[in-house]
Amino acid sequence: MPLLLHPDPKDILIVGLASGMTVGSAARHPVDRIRVVEVEPAMVGAARCFSSVNYGVLDDPRVTLSLNDARNELQFNSATYDVIVSEPSNPWMTVASNLFTEDFFRIARTRLRPGGVFGQWIQMYCLTPEYLRSVLAAFRASFPSVLVFETGNGVDLIMLGSDRPLRLDFDALRTRMSEFQVMTDLSRVRIRGPEDLAGMLQTGGDDIDRITAGAHPNTDDNGYVEFAAPKLLYAETIDPNLAMLQGNGRDPLTPLRPLFVNSPDDGDLRLGLVVRWVRRDDRPRAKTAIEHSPDPALRDRANEILAARRQTPP
Repeated sequence: MPLLLHPDPKDILIVGLASGMTVGSAARHPVDRIRVVEVEPAMVGAARCFSSVNYGVLDDPRVTLSLNDARNELQFNSATYDVIVSEPSNPWMTVASNLFTEDFFRIARTRLRPGGVFGQWIQMYCLTPEYLRSVLAAFRASFPSVLVFETGNGVDLIMLGSDRPLRLDFDALRTRMSEFQVMTDLSRVRIRGPEDLAGMLQTGGDDIDRITAGAHPNTDDNGYVEFAAPKLLYAETIDPNLAMLQGNGRDPLTPLRPLFVNSPDDGDLRLGLVVRWVRRDDRPRAKTAIEHSPDPALRDRANEILAARRQTPP
């Protein structure tokens, strides 16, 4: 996602090697260099076990590995990047907890070039809205422009931040996503066009300030999320978090419309998003979008789609 939203990404930094699939996906783009920071040396050998799905990326000459702690890497290496992707372990893990704080996000921003995009993974399980808002507030304090996407059918979020306004330009995305290697990689997760990305977008722009108003930002000093999340291990948090992000009962297109450029008109956009939300099993959001449609014919068509999907066996 951050590579798609950057106009011309050439230098990439990825925090966390793991199976190497994220690095492999980044290498599908016509970038010049990818630097990977991994704290656990054993993961290098482990990643080679996944060469059939990460495209053998460790043998790509554009990729260099730094076996280092990410905070150390960003604090003391003055290199700058067009895109930084951070996907550490969960924020209650000691080795990763300081990669979800305002302090880390501010350091990372200094390593982004003007117009650079920072992508951060965060889970929605084991975090109540209070603590998810804490991480979002820390992220928002560090980046003037923020977009928040849902992935894994509501299990995870991807936050994108930049010093420039972030928008989904459907024409630009369609061009970028038509590049063969990018297209085939995205098809593995059933993303085939900008409408699919739009269906994953939860919120962004000015709506982030509504969500984070009054939140307690997660910082190095307070350990706010690190010590709270383990207590929430068995809490049901995904639905409350989605409701918090989307805004209970309001038209889903209200916060999203300003974030789209060169998108279909309102009717086609609404119907297209309903289709995507139904496919992603986000029926409440689809239903709310249908209820807010001013067009009776569109409501009828959208309800048919919703009903047909309900009758389709898994």
